[in-house]
Amino acid sequence: MADEYGRSEREESETFSVASIFDEERFWLVVSVLAGSLVVAGYFLNKPYPAYATALFPHMAEVLIENGYRRPEVIPLYTAEGLPFAYPPLMFYVMAVLIDVGIDPLLISRLLPGVAFVLLLVPYFYLSREFLPIRQAGVATVVFATAPQITRWHISGGGAVRSPAVLFLLIGLYVGVRLFKTGDRRWILPGAVLYGLTMLTHPVQMAYFGISYLVLFAAFDRSVRGLLHGAGVALGGAIVGAPWWLYVIRTYGAGTILSASNTHGGLGITELDAVLEAVVLFNDAGFPSEILIASTALAGAVYALTKRRYVLPAWFVVTIITITQVRFAYIPGAMLIGMAVVGAVVPWLAEVVPRRLGRADGETVTTVALAALILSTTWFGALYVTGDPPFEQRNSLGAYVDDDDIEAMEWAARETPPDAQFVVLDNAAEWFPFVADRTSLTVWWGAEWTTQERYERQHALHDDLAACDDAACVNETTEEYDIDPDYVYVDNDRFDDRRSMVEHERYELAYANDGVTVFRVTD
Repeated sequence: MADEYGRSEREESETFSVASIFDEERFWLVVSVLAGSLVVAGYFLNKPYPAYATALFPHMAEVLIENGYRRPEVIPLYTAEGLPFAYPPLMFYVMAVLIDVGIDPLLISRLLPGVAFVLLLVPYFYLSREFLPIRQAGVATVVFATAPQITRWHISGGGAVRSPAVLFLLIGLYVGVRLFKTGDRRWILPGAVLYGLTMLTHPVQMAYFGISYLVLFAAFDRSVRGLLHGAGVALGGAIVGAPWWLYVIRTYGAGTILSASNTHGGLGITELDAVLEAVVLFNDAGFPSEILIASTALAGAVYALTKRRYVLPAWFVVTIITITQVRFAYIPGAMLIGMAVVGAVVPWLAEVVPRRLGRADGETVTTVALAALILSTTWFGALYVTGDPPFEQRNSLGAYVDDDDIEAMEWAARETPPDAQFVVLDNAAEWFPFVADRTSLTVWWGAEWTTQERYERQHALHDDLAACDDAACVNETTEEYDIDPDYVYVDNDRFDDRRSMVEHERYELAYANDGVTVFRVTD
């Protein structure tokens, strides 16, 4: 039987069932995990080598194995003096065990970040549910699963450490919300354990854990009880994380941790113009998608303020001011996007579209809008990680090495003396010691655990040599930094004037393939 609008009871029932699925937590969990999995699969299937700096971490895992799972004081081959083994060690032990049982280190670096990334979407959804209704939390999680600012740093090679740290962080933040909302001290122990695990995994996530707990304390339980509960989590976490910070202080001194905290932009922004720039542009939003997503998050913050919902905007701004890495701002930022899109944009469409078209009801428009949002964000996220998104920089998730690099490094492992030292003129410097088992003088990744001065020197050395395009520049730069390499490793695509190296009396051609040329220093 049809009603006055011509709809049968069956059609009415089907419309209701389709729309109601968006109010199911299980639906959004499945959709979010599926979206994240498709993004990870797109990256894995299209990237034979992990994106960005990657090789230091499996190298450290192999050093652990060689040292009988005891932490050495020095990571060899990275710079002439080596690097302190001062990183939080948990994931290097995990990687060492995986390598020890026969899993290829390259496969671990490609797959482990993505697996951890998909897992962390589950606690992110439940954390979002503490602040948002189901649909808003679901959209926030889909955005978090697909946004380039998030995926770029968590599924690439360095995500082998970052993603597990964020997994511990997000579970810990959910525990923190429950702790401060309910005042139930039973949440203190899991909070402390998770804080300790975060501390043992990544120092920046550790810092953000503490900063966020201060925000949650101020938002939900500004009392002596809340202060004591937060202190209990901090103290317990410090105990769980003691195997790291005690080792670093005893072996290298407390200054090592302080020095590392001042690199990569440090932990705070103090100048007013820098604060305003960070809030408006999210520090480094440079691609069209990043600007769009950042603008939506900022609009979400304004929308939340108009609704007198202050916690997420405050958390968002505190994050931007205290943590310079933009990806952290999207923990509250994606929630603000979900709030704005589902709370304002979709209802506006549901009101305007039927009035304009005259043949669609609001619930249908809402269903179509949410489905379109899920499909479009997943589609774009997957395209982004494959390296070919529309309107974006094509090298969106580029690897620092290719087959020619690996071939040249394997030649170095076979044909050069074990104590040979190399100047590597591009980002392949980070991979070189891991593959070639020879020293790279120009690597700067990991130098933050030495001193601020040495970190800045290594970073400048790497950048200055990477900018060279002829023999004269290489000579001047190596002399300026007082380094004396045995070989110079050149990326053919980046180095314009290889002939100047071939014709220079200081250099002798030692090896070449289509992508790489290696010169022996004759003097």
